[in-house]
Amino acid sequence: MMRHTHITLLALMACFAMACDTQDAVDGADGFVDPDDGIPPIDPDDGVPPIDPDDGVPPVTPRPAGACAPLPDFFAERIWAGFMSTSCVGCHIEGGAADGSRLHLAHDLAGGGLEANLAALTPLAIERAGDLSLLVAKPTGRHQNGHGGGALLRADGEDAAALAWLARRLSEETDPCDSPDEPMLDDPEMTCVGTLAPGPRALRRLSHVEYGNTLHDLLGVEVDVVAALTPDEVVDGFDNHRDALDVSDLLADQYRLIAERVAEEADLGALVPCALADGGRSCARAFIVDFGLRAFRRPLTQGDIDRYLAIYDLVAPDDGFEPAMRWVITAFLQSPHTLYRTELGRRDDAGFRLTAYEIATELSYLIWQAPPDAELLDAAARGTLYFPEGLSAQAERLLADPRSEETMRRFAWRWLGLDQLATVPRDGVLYRALTPEIREAMAGQTARLIGEAWREEQGIADLLSAEHGYLTPQLAEYYGLPAPGGSADPQGFRRVDLSATPYGGLLTEGSLLTTHALPASSSPIHRGLMVRERLLCQHLPPPPVNLDISPPPVEAGLSTRERYAQHSDDPACAGCHALIDPIGFAFEHFDGIGRYREMDGIHAIDDSGAIIGSHDTDGDFEGVDALAGLLAGSAEVEACYAEQWLRHGFGGLDSMPAECYVEQLAATEGLRGVLPGITRLSRFTRRSGEMGEMDVAGGSLLPDPAEIPPGGLDAPPPVDDPPPEPDPEPDPGPGPVGDVEFELRESSRWPTGYCKEGVVTNTGAGEVAWAVEADVEGTINNSWNATLSADSGRVRFSGVEWNAVLGPNQQAQFGFCAQL
Repeated sequence: MMRHTHITLLALMACFAMACDTQDAVDGADGFVDPDDGIPPIDPDDGVPPIDPDDGVPPVTPRPAGACAPLPDFFAERIWAGFMSTSCVGCHIEGGAADGSRLHLAHDLAGGGLEANLAALTPLAIERAGDLSLLVAKPTGRHQNGHGGGALLRADGEDAAALAWLARRLSEETDPCDSPDEPMLDDPEMTCVGTLAPGPRALRRLSHVEYGNTLHDLLGVEVDVVAALTPDEVVDGFDNHRDALDVSDLLADQYRLIAERVAEEADLGALVPCALADGGRSCARAFIVDFGLRAFRRPLTQGDIDRYLAIYDLVAPDDGFEPAMRWVITAFLQSPHTLYRTELGRRDDAGFRLTAYEIATELSYLIWQAPPDAELLDAAARGTLYFPEGLSAQAERLLADPRSEETMRRFAWRWLGLDQLATVPRDGVLYRALTPEIREAMAGQTARLIGEAWREEQGIADLLSAEHGYLTPQLAEYYGLPAPGGSADPQGFRRVDLSATPYGGLLTEGSLLTTHALPASSSPIHRGLMVRERLLCQHLPPPPVNLDISPPPVEAGLSTRERYAQHSDDPACAGCHALIDPIGFAFEHFDGIGRYREMDGIHAIDDSGAIIGSHDTDGDFEGVDALAGLLAGSAEVEACYAEQWLRHGFGGLDSMPAECYVEQLAATEGLRGVLPGITRLSRFTRRSGEMGEMDVAGGSLLPDPAEIPPGGLDAPPPVDDPPPEPDPEPDPGPGPVGDVEFELRESSRWPTGYCKEGVVTNTGAGEVAWAVEADVEGTINNSWNATLSADSGRVRFSGVEWNAVLGPNQQAQFGFCAQL
């Protein structure tokens, strides 16, 4: 039985396992910076090291295309359609929330509206707020008096750059586009070309889903960590934003409780490389090296090994081998090296390149939301992930695994808001048919449609325009459809042709329609906003705090469309609702729980509508099928899907030029194609930082990428090279290379593997850079304190940075474990 008298001391030792990180791995607890860990101290004011402008990787400022087109065209196409019609006009119209300000905009550009809006913007463009035009300072949140609508534009983003250019054209006596010395913003050399700046170095705490999957892969246990841990904060629709994933005192204690519980429940006999009855220190060391590689997702340093052996040494004399090993596991599971993903890298001439193990971790959590498996760790050890071909091959392997489909389902649930399906409130009398079982069936229906599109490498257009679906007999009855025939899967779902029904495609799924509705009715606002923000990535500003945002009251003499039309006549509401409601009306043939209806009470349904104010998706339609067709043919929807994956994959976009990255992903195909595209971005493998920052922990133990051939460390020589000359007198046993003595002894063995430890002694009178050779049985899967020439056969072992050179009579110890 684990004794709680050890908790305080063991927790302290676990804290020593890693330096405090950018997000305070145990927020509120005492942290320790271990100088051997190689982790740089972080400025607490900004959480991450600043980007060094001299890093050698020039940042790219996205520039709006057509900036020197005729001024009316540039304003209409880039400024108005780009963001002003969605982010500004809702408040800055007569009667709007900003009616008291100096800026009054026409609702649209027709009938003189374009000229009137340019005239209204000109005095604000001329007026200065410090070094900025007032027109730019207000919406970017840089005015000393703030902005009533908040910071609507990212200060270093494309939209702010376009607005700044408009301000220059409106305020300067000479149009800057007429000057030959002025950089032209529509010059191809000034658009999204060249090397995009890498992201900042950071530590990312595992999300709760990722932590649960990590526990499963490490120990084979199933833990509902989402229910056991304080919920992660949702930012921009996702719960894995790196800046929100901090560790409170409560969460740190919850991690401790989970670690103690799963360590006690784990099948220790299946984890350690020896019989429990025969376990000793050598077995503990072998376990620490192997388990630590999988838990930390990188080889352990000697300091790591010594710390966890110290925990074993503390417990084993009194309690025995098994309790000691469970405490070692408990400490591993609470270590920030396990709880956090490092994206720190190792310095080279152009900044910081992520190590192969960091790339492997980034890849596995992107596609599986789980740690790297043995094959991916092996690819990291061989260095093949440094090369596009090796990284692409592993990405495709992970995508072919069923676990990638589960990642897509979780992503889609957050992306589309379906994580609220089980809990959105509905009128129990009006909608008594919506039982918990039906909600669960709706989720299964959508999961199967998305999963099929993922497996078959279909695109977002296929998902929107599908003419089939998955139904159980109960769900078919709920929708008023005939009972499905044919064979069913274990949960009772059957693939059904829906081409002759009102259903078909993502937008008619009951899960989506139910989630985005009101408790007692449909909601053009909720459904229109879902399309505008989640499929077009056009985020509208929140309504002013002094505005009544309650839905229009139900009136027997009015249809839903008529009630919302009156609601939108309010000038304070009209700007935003003109962008939302006409989209939402397409769904009016579906009630608040996703069932098709011919009438809205006693009223005939008008499901015609329009998309306005988009970049390239504007158009009229009649009904949800026509809306789906309009969206399915939109490059804007494809780009939005890619942007959502960028947001999810990188844990937030922050100041990264998302438009430029999306542009680089434009050539990817299908729902799955975006993920390999992300791995090809420079941001996936590189980071920037200041010159004084140190490499990631353990980075010095890894091979220099410049020394790794494209096929990896164990790649055969190119076919054009002559075969190596055979050793005329191969030495079958251990032997020294240099003036040293060498002893290699087996420290442990089990049915599928063994571990050996070596001791090298300098017997000469001067310093020696040691190297020794030995025949290796099986394949080495872990090693420490030495650099290896191969992982099987005749292997050359040489020193690492800190033990490579031995003085007279000095010794170096190293070891390895191998799989038979």
